[in-house]
Amino acid sequence: MFDINSMNDLIREKLIENNFLSHFSQENFSGYAKGDYIGYREHTTLLDEDNIAEHLNEQWLSDDKVSLSSALKNEIVSRIFEIFMNAYGHGTSIQDLRELGVYSCGQYDKKEKTLCLSVLDFGPGIVKNVRQYKSDIKSDIDAMQWALIKGNSTGTDSIKEGMPRGLGFDLLSQFVKLNKGEMRIYSNSVFAKILGNNDFIINNSKYHLPGTLVSIKINCDNRYYQFKSENVTQVKFF
Repeated sequence: MFDINSMNDLIREKLIENNFLSHFSQENFSGYAKGDYIGYREHTTLLDEDNIAEHLNEQWLSDDKVSLSSALKNEIVSRIFEIFMNAYGHGTSIQDLRELGVYSCGQYDKKEKTLCLSVLDFGPGIVKNVRQYKSDIKSDIDAMQWALIKGNSTGTDSIKEGMPRGLGFDLLSQFVKLNKGEMRIYSNSVFAKILGNNDFIINNSKYHLPGTLVSIKINCDNRYYQFKSENVTQVKFF
C-alpha cells in the first residue's frame, strides 16, 4: 500500500488517472469502467486474449492517437499481443499466476502527445532462458543480443502450441525507430533500448530484475504510417 498523501501532486494525479492507486491504496478510487481505460492492469488469472486485443486496438492504439493504415495497425497490435503471450508463457513454468502473473500499464500523455505501454512478468527472464538454452553463449549481453535477432527463440516464450516464436520485436523496433519513439527491455542483469532512430543499444543494468519488462513509447505525431506495398502513389514508410 502507498500513502497517497506523501506523494507529489503530479505523481498522485498520474497514478490515479492510470488506475494504479485503485490497486495499491486503501483509498476508494472508482469510476473505471472495465476495458474503458488505458492504465494499469493485472493479468493474474487466465489471460483474456480477446479483451487484451480489443484493449490494444480500441483504447491504447486508437485512431485519434496514432494514424495507421489498418494493415499496419493490425500487425503492430499483433506484435504487442505476442509480448503479452510471451510474458504469460515465461511465468507459467515457475510461478503461481494468482500471486504474480503478468502486469501491464499504458498511458496517454495529452500534453506531450506520447503513448506508453509496459508489460512485466516475473518469470526466469530472457537472459537466463537464453543462456540455459544455448550453453555456448557466455555473457548476458550476448544472450540479449541473440534474443533480439528475428526468429531466434528458446521455445519457452509461448504457452500455446502453434503460437509464433521469437519476441516479435522486429516490426515494433522498426516502427519505433521511424516514429523516433523509445523501446526498452529489462531482463535479469541486462537492458536493451532504442532511442530515436538508433538501433538497439545493449548494456549491463545497475539493478537485477528477476523477470522481463518491455516498455514502448510512441510519439503521436501527424504522420500517416503504412506499409510500402499499400499504395504506390503515396509516400512510403515500410
